[in-house]
Amino acid sequence: MSVTGVYEHQCYGTITISYIDGQLSMRYNGLVFVLEPMADSRFLATLDESYTLQFPISFQTNHEGMIVSLSAPFEPGEGAKPLVFTRKEMNSLPKWSDGHDG
Repeated sequence: MSVTGVYEHQCYGTITISYIDGQLSMRYNGLVFVLEPMADSRFLATLDESYTLQFPISFQTNHEGMIVSLSAPFEPGEGAKPLVFTRKEMNSLPKWSDGHDG
């Protein structure tokens, strides 16, 4: 199972999840975040350069268990909802299995 791929938001652009030097990573707006598994379909995104910016991201599945999107709390402020980025490649969606990319 793999969470790697390209995810898009109409207003906020593109997130790419891939392996960089063997580490699951997220690229967004020129920044690289290291992704560490938390539980289930959640990961902790940490800015690779500083380790001071951290936030959780979650992967969502459809009724068949296929990964269709990810959500991340990019908007500051109390009560702000996480933004949802839709997976770009819908033809061969991987199934979520054990919370790890493989």
